[in-house]
Amino acid sequence: MSESTMKPVDQQKELFETDAARSLLDQLLTDSRLYTQSKDYKALLDFVVRLRNFAPFNAMLLQVQKPGLSYAASARDWRERFGRTPKEGARPLLILWPFGPVALVYDVLDTEGEPLPEDVASFFAQGSIDEEKFDFFARLISKKSIEMCLVDAGDQNAGSIRVIKRATKDKETTQYRMHLNRNHAIPVQFATLAHELGHLFLGHLGPDKALTVPERPAMSHGQREIEAESVAYLVCARNGVTSKSETYLTTYVGKNTTVDQLDLYQVMRAAGQVETLLGLTAHTKYDKPEPSATSVGILAYGSLIGDPGTEIRPVLKRRIPTMTPFPVEYGRLSATRGGAPTVIPHSFGKPVQAEVFVLSESVSLDEAKDLLWRRETRHEGSGRTYNESAAPNAVVIRDQPGFCGLAHVLYTDFNIEGKLENPEPNALATAAIGSVVKAQTDKDGISYLIDLLDRGVETALTPRYVEHILALTGAASLVDARNLLRNSMEGGLRNGKS
Repeated sequence: MSESTMKPVDQQKELFETDAARSLLDQLLTDSRLYTQSKDYKALLDFVVRLRNFAPFNAMLLQVQKPGLSYAASARDWRERFGRTPKEGARPLLILWPFGPVALVYDVLDTEGEPLPEDVASFFAQGSIDEEKFDFFARLISKKSIEMCLVDAGDQNAGSIRVIKRATKDKETTQYRMHLNRNHAIPVQFATLAHELGHLFLGHLGPDKALTVPERPAMSHGQREIEAESVAYLVCARNGVTSKSETYLTTYVGKNTTVDQLDLYQVMRAAGQVETLLGLTAHTKYDKPEPSATSVGILAYGSLIGDPGTEIRPVLKRRIPTMTPFPVEYGRLSATRGGAPTVIPHSFGKPVQAEVFVLSESVSLDEAKDLLWRRETRHEGSGRTYNESAAPNAVVIRDQPGFCGLAHVLYTDFNIEGKLENPEPNALATAAIGSVVKAQTDKDGISYLIDLLDRGVETALTPRYVEHILALTGAASLVDARNLLRNSMEGGLRNGKS
């Protein structure tokens, strides 16, 4: 295995410029139902502080997946830094990285080998911030058109940041000026620096395309301050600097904070950007997968996840949890499901949870295409082979070379003529309801939707699609809606016979 050669700055930028990052976090937060109380927010920040070897966003993903986790690291870090290896059968945790789109890391409790240091987390500490480092920070931020000015001010005036000149053209950069109190000690100045940069990267000063700063809705002064102070707390504590942020946050979250008031994604994103700008990024090492000339996988993001079929299942060697590298939506009506909506690659959607089926090395690329095509067209066991067609309803096999470290990853798609031009929730719901009468048992659109939701597959339209089904049927749940429609259908048949 070869070490990743991408610079930390590029890794952080690449990590957060994918829609998969936001959709994955939103899905995990919804499913886990964590952080519904104020005290949980402070506990989350403390956890992110402890995992200094991961970018703040990835540390948060680990906490969401396994609350109570004490420490985690990549297999390579466990091996090279601690002389330990994951235990046989250990369940890995997922984080985002530029090459995967996910990497696997392991809980300390799932490793074995050499004895651990007394404080594993301190192994990755960045050390204290001195005057030399602070001068280095000033030079770094000046390269991003942020001028740092040390001013003579009273103790209660720590600092500020404002826009001096807003960019009006693509090639221009927005100019910023930051004031810091020169009478404060270096650690206090560093905390102020992190706080003001937090305001910038959180979008409180407006969007900035050059710095990848998002455009965000207006917030109250209190909301802006708690977000910026959260960023400052993370950056300071993760880099060995004690600040007043902890006291401030502890008091604030105990009285005011709710999850609805905070955008956790933006806080973690901004903290990572501040660390990147100041050269304080995490340095976890990973074994980068090297594609094998014979490695072939199949990307499953619909019913295929739970039902690989009679031909694919015997040659399926392992599964890799991932996100689709393209947006997915209920963008096609399937005749084999009674005209029900099914998920396909579609520009109206978003990346969804998926799995890559790694096939036996004895399966060639052409054979894998045949297996996938026969499974999707219900021709398993026929021996028929795949031939690409331009027909609107033809199943098309596409390839994503290099995805998840495999030479080829195949997935199904349809020609543009076979896709819904503008999927609309009410029309999708109507089609799903109608399919219950037309499709074979459990092959209808509502059963299909239930199965995908159980597997964590949620598209951009899924919530409204579900709402319309419930509204049109008057049911409390999808299962109730399906049963109601089935009972109605059976009642109609009985009445017809009588």
